Amino acid sequence: DSELMGRFPEKNVISIEYENTTFQKAFHNTLRLMDKLSFPMQNIANYQPDKPDRDKSSMSGIMKCFLLKRLDSSINAFKVSVDNMYQELRKINIKSIEKETGWEMPMEFRTDCDKDKIVLSEIMDEWVEQNDTEKVELAFQHLLQYPKGIIFTEYRASLDVLCQEAEKRGLRYSRIDGNSSDKLLDIVQSNFDANLSENTDTIDYLFTTDVLAESVNLHIAKMLIHFDQKWNPSRTAQRNGRIDRILKTGTHTHITIADFKTQYIVEKILELEKKIDHKQFMGEMFLQNLQPYQFSQVPEFKHGYYFYYPYEENKCYFIAIRTWAGDILIDERSLSSLVSNHT
Repeated sequence: DSELMGRFPEKNVISIEYENTTFQKAFHNTLRLMDKLSFPMQNIANYQPDKPDRDKSSMSGIMKCFLLKRLDSSINAFKVSVDNMYQELRKINIKSIEKETGWEMPMEFRTDCDKDKIVLSEIMDEWVEQNDTEKVELAFQHLLQYPKGIIFTEYRASLDVLCQEAEKRGLRYSRIDGNSSDKLLDIVQSNFDANLSENTDTIDYLFTTDVLAESVNLHIAKMLIHFDQKWNPSRTAQRNGRIDRILKTGTHTHITIADFKTQYIVEKILELEKKIDHKQFMGEMFLQNLQPYQFSQVPEFKHGYYFYYPYEENKCYFIAIRTWAGDILIDERSLSSLVSNHT
């Protein structure tokens, strides 16, 4: 009997358009500067002495997409990623890289590193006076229309600005990321899982990464906001499924799911991705340029590869790969998705 079992809520899906004139100026200046980047660490295989063709365009396109996807999330996430890349170039140890790769790095590599440091510094200067105030305020305008709500973001740097605003407003909230304790996760579930026989009422709003994107019921919440674009539709569905679930009889029957969208950023990302021959790029990347590495703790991968990906650490979802630049964290889901979709 459906009345006894409950039913799915009625779903209202909305799109939140975000535009900012000052932001656009910095954005277009950044695109111009990004075209000057060589990404030497990401293109390191192209500096082999027996590789005359130093075509860095495919990896450069991928890296630009990575950075723009962070900007689509928040200015803070973008700033953190650009600064991380800059600091890495400052700390480069040529002798260590040569020991790892087994070849002498050409002068072009050193020159490209120096040039990228200058360009990255110029990019950071473009954003000194920019912040996420307007976007965050717009998100809270929608969120606070509901007594219980959730904002998902892919990046912890974006969580930072959201939680700062929640703190400023004196809200009852919790932040969840890969460093969150099991105890906190239990408290969240007690506040948001409508299937529990008894709930507590100490948290009204959740700000979370994809740690909570699956296997958790959060359907006491009536509002879910995607603070940044999810480029994998299945991950979007997993997020939505936290509140789009069968409800017990007597609970609310309407939910709202909102997507943030900055149209010109999304258009540029799609434009860049169209220029990248993914199949050719991934085949070359995985079969020729990169060194094999055993994934002893990831059974679904028989072999891994050195691959630099400037991502944030998330202990629940990331695995460590030793690269020429040290231990870098890779999103195993994103990596497997790239392989399955483009090879």
